[in-house]
Amino acid sequence: VWLKTKDGRAIFRLPQHCRATRLEGNEMVSLFWNPPGEFTHYFKHQSPPKPDVLKIYEAHVGMATEDERCGGYREFADNLLPTIAAK
Repeated sequence: VWLKTKDGRAIFRLPQHCRATRLEGNEMVSLFWNPPGEFTHYFKHQSPPKPDVLKIYEAHVGMATEDERCGGYREFADNLLPTIAAK
C-alpha cells in the first residue's frame, strides 16, 4: 500500500492482512498466498453460537475517549465504567 504523508512523501506499507512476505533486496514485499488443499486449514468443529449480548473483556483507559488525545483513569472510571458494568 502506498501512502502519501502530510509533508508529501510517498511511503510503502505492507497490507494489514497479508499472509506471506518475502525479502527483496532490503524491502519486505507481500505475497499472494492461496495454498493447495493439502496446505489449507479446515476447522474440525463448528463455531460456538454467538452470544446474545456484547461481552467486553478488555478496555484501554488511554484510548477510551472520542477525542484525539490520551484519556485519564478518572475520566474512564466516571464516563465508561458505568456503561461497561451495565452490560
